[in-house]
Amino acid sequence: MNVTKEQLYIDGLEILKEDVEWWKKRRKRDKKNLRILIGHGKGSKGKHVKKGAPFTKDPPRYAGTKGSPGLGLLEQQKQPIGLSQLIDLAQPGDVFKFKFIKDFCVKTFEQSPVPCTPGPHNVKVFAAGGTYAGIAIEGDKFKVKTAKGFHIEKTKKELKGALGRGNPEQFIDFSQSTATRGQATFTLAQLQTGASILTGPKPAAPGTAAPGAAPGGVPVKPEIKKDTTLSDKQQKSVVSGLLDKHAPTLGKYTNRVSDWFAKNPYIQTLSQIIDSLWQFLKNVFAGLGIGKAIDNLVKYFGGLSIGQGDGQTAVLFGDSQMSPGFMGNAYKKIFTNSGYKVVLLPAGGKNVSYFLGGSDKAKKLEEELKKKPAYVVFHGGGNSSVAGATKSTQQIVEKIRQLSGPQTKIVWSGPPPFVMKRTGRVNPAAVPGGSRDGKRRQMNENMKQIIRNASNAIFFNPYELMKSYYTESSDGYHVPAKIAEIYVKQIFTGGAAIAAVRKGAVKLKTGRGQVANIVVEEAKKANVDSRLALTIARIESGLNPLSNINKSTQYKGLYQFGKNYMSEWAKYGLEWDKVHNARHNAAAFMGAITAKINSLRTAGIISKSTAANVDPSEAHLIYLSWQQGTSGIKTIVRAARTGAAVSSKIQGNMAANTYPKTPDITPEAFLDMWKGKLRSFGAGTERRYAKLMTPITTA
Repeated sequence: MNVTKEQLYIDGLEILKEDVEWWKKRRKRDKKNLRILIGHGKGSKGKHVKKGAPFTKDPPRYAGTKGSPGLGLLEQQKQPIGLSQLIDLAQPGDVFKFKFIKDFCVKTFEQSPVPCTPGPHNVKVFAAGGTYAGIAIEGDKFKVKTAKGFHIEKTKKELKGALGRGNPEQFIDFSQSTATRGQATFTLAQLQTGASILTGPKPAAPGTAAPGAAPGGVPVKPEIKKDTTLSDKQQKSVVSGLLDKHAPTLGKYTNRVSDWFAKNPYIQTLSQIIDSLWQFLKNVFAGLGIGKAIDNLVKYFGGLSIGQGDGQTAVLFGDSQMSPGFMGNAYKKIFTNSGYKVVLLPAGGKNVSYFLGGSDKAKKLEEELKKKPAYVVFHGGGNSSVAGATKSTQQIVEKIRQLSGPQTKIVWSGPPPFVMKRTGRVNPAAVPGGSRDGKRRQMNENMKQIIRNASNAIFFNPYELMKSYYTESSDGYHVPAKIAEIYVKQIFTGGAAIAAVRKGAVKLKTGRGQVANIVVEEAKKANVDSRLALTIARIESGLNPLSNINKSTQYKGLYQFGKNYMSEWAKYGLEWDKVHNARHNAAAFMGAITAKINSLRTAGIISKSTAANVDPSEAHLIYLSWQQGTSGIKTIVRAARTGAAVSSKIQGNMAANTYPKTPDITPEAFLDMWKGKLRSFGAGTERRYAKLMTPITTA
């Protein structure tokens, strides 16, 4: 083993630096260029400035649709969405709440609505004035609560057959009906006017700073040090990057190991990653084998095992979630089986601050804390306000440290997510995506920050850990005993998680190093410049062959082939059902990009490049033939050379792919911008994957 721990740290910092979003790297330079472009900078004046005063008014909104296949990850589309289309786009977990202004009756649920007149075959499904929640579930189905109090499951086709025909606005109030994905909620009226259900959380209100922002709302990027806490995405990026570089023979295990790091809540900082990864690599190079090295990694770093208690005490407290019938017995069982004495203190219906007062259970908790237990475990918070739970969590943590000392381990979980009820009336606020659900999400985030800042303490977020297996309960908010057992084993038994990784039970996307290998192999087979092929794959999907697999956008896979152009791609061997196969996608791309390069040479757009050897000074033109289409880039180049204007469609396509957004960018400025981007992306490709390809002399 030739690599040192210090070298791993240096390489880890480089990976984190390279993974910063493009706009953050380029912000200062692009801002300066933009000021010059609009005539406000200190550089050359007027070269690209459109005459008149186009910046005195907001430019017209452009949807960002593209006239031809190309850049997928950087597109931003906002188009009107009708009710039927919205149902088609629904993904498992999406929540819909329909407000009815008229009674809704059907003869059968598959038919269009009929007048609500009495009759044995005329059933009232939804009542006027009522709001009914539905959630998209697996298997292309919806679970919906009816006026009779029953849950019904219908396919998307059946639901559209009932709601989507005719004029649904006759019986549904679109201004009061909503669709929710994650933390983003829109009314059906907003979606009809072009709001995107695919967007993330709403931005901070005007005049307020986003979390982590300096006064004025400008994000502050903290310097990354050894003790900096990394996000799960950053942890996976660092580990996979280091393994690709220093242990390329790991193959399929690279991404399994990096996924384990991201899911292990005990590993949070760059220093912890380097320490544990160092031990792992030592075992690998010592010849222990992958499986044994992973097992030793768990043992070395402590994993998620609580160890043997030998009569020590574990104090378990919380609201009704910690009751024996829900989470309580699951926690108690795992501690008891490990030799701990367990003190269980559930307080149904109480908020977090209850344990700071003078109740019997609060006094009992204080009494047990003074005995310095080995573990203090909390689960709950759902009865509190966000502010109240946040404040009380901080106070309880301080109390634990004051009475029990620094050796007591704190394990904390916030309230679990709302899920669909099996029976009974549904409260629209207490469903996935409802207002109360959003408060629980925020409460977990606030608690996580407090616990992460405390010593010898760890936080587990039920929203993150339960989402793959917890979908319904008897009342919609208490975790059933069987689900509780899965959750507790998940957070306390590292060995089980590792066993699943070793057996391949955890489905993971292919590692970037493997994908890069595939791209280079296919490029060599097709006699295509491997540097260009890798660079375009990095821009389009970040070397992720599963890109957009669960999203409604038409652009899919490693090179973001557009579904609307399947007949065109079929000429190069692409079968659409294999679009997420990295090798199949790459092979089709090589044929398509070769044809585009030949076309550009014939048209005189490029002269120095061939498919096998791309001149760096023309790489951006070849890439833009993929982004803008062959005819699109020909028009843009000719306009830049002659000073002619382009059509509004092409102008819109250019504007949609400018960073920062520049609606009136000229063809010449657009080409200059992308020339700089390709130069930078190409250099990054050389740094990361030089060993895979023959270096190309840069211009």
